[in-house]
Amino acid sequence: MVMYCVGTPYLYNVHAIIFKMKYYKRYAGFTIVELLIVIVVIAILAAISVVAYNGIQQRAQVSAAASFANGSLKTLAAYKAAEGSYPLNTTGCIGSGYEDKTSDSVPDCRWNGGTNLASENYSMQTELAKYVSQQFAAPKWTSQNGSNQIRGGYYTYISNATLDGAPHYSWYVYTVPGRECPVGPIARVGSPNWYNLVTDTSVNYSEAWSSGSLCWVPLK
Repeated sequence: MVMYCVGTPYLYNVHAIIFKMKYYKRYAGFTIVELLIVIVVIAILAAISVVAYNGIQQRAQVSAAASFANGSLKTLAAYKAAEGSYPLNTTGCIGSGYEDKTSDSVPDCRWNGGTNLASENYSMQTELAKYVSQQFAAPKWTSQNGSNQIRGGYYTYISNATLDGAPHYSWYVYTVPGRECPVGPIARVGSPNWYNLVTDTSVNYSEAWSSGSLCWVPLK
């Protein structure tokens, strides 16, 4: 048996070191399993947050699209009430804040690569401005299908279009994220220029794009 003198400083130091090692080994760290559990929980919470944020963002965009479409339709209706008809033989963006996407110095609301399909029509906008109290800005996002893109909405006159088999020339087209057009009535697009009003409530859009949808509203 090894005997130590009571009160030896060396013995006290050894006991203190052993005690600290046991204490820190027991309380100071996490095991690998514990760390993995924490990481998994954080990842799950992060995924839930991203999904919730995307849902909130899309609902806000749909609300903005509905507000913009309602404002556009009211402007066009006021124009028709005053002038007796919608603008003839023309196509043009409704609202403001568009950008030139086709390098022709004219802001566009629908374009395909370098070709504009609907751009700001200054003469039409000047006429429409008489019937709106203030100019409203187009939503910021863009729907896309390949190189075909659209932002906001536009009015178009199609001389050979039909709706449910009858001639129908004046249309308002807008875009919305997802597959739900909030403002209607909505017509489904055929080929090349025929349309049918949507009667199936499970399908409430005109054209499904890779990002977003197009909503074709036949103007009365």
